[in-house]
Amino acid sequence: MNEVCPECGGSLLYDISTKRHTCKNCGLYMTKEELRRLTDEKAKKAPSKTERQSEYLQWWLSRK
Repeated sequence: MNEVCPECGGSLLYDISTKRHTCKNCGLYMTKEELRRLTDEKAKKAPSKTERQSEYLQWWLSRK
């Protein structure tokens, strides 16, 4: 399973000796539990598909 960094979207590498994930791009260094927590927090903050569609529709109908 290829993990994605919750901060920058880069690829994460897992180091067996330290049991931590490290991002190739931004250098974020975290345990499996921290990764799960950050991913869950980011998912809660992200707007739903319906909200995104509503925002786009409002933008489209507004005066440009």
